[in-house]
Amino acid sequence: MSKKLKPLQKKINSIYKKSNSKPCNHSGGNTIKEFPCHTQATERIVKGVMEAAAAVCGASKMDRFIRNRLKSRNLIPVFNTKHDYRPL
Repeated sequence: MSKKLKPLQKKINSIYKKSNSKPCNHSGGNTIKEFPCHTQATERIVKGVMEAAAAVCGASKMDRFIRNRLKSRNLIPVFNTKHDYRPL
């Protein structure tokens, strides 16, 4: 059974495979190791940025929109097990 990839994952996978063995060299002489960026967390951030771009105009407003969205998510409680969850 083959795992179906989303279009964004396919594109990132192909880019990552092409540059997998090459570290990024910047002008400062520092070397940054490559890491896989096709994770669920990355897709969630990309989705958030795209929602912000559709909702507001301007870089500063978009930044505030994203920061407020992340701040509100931190207010929601996280339950590790079903036993921890107790409805009101």
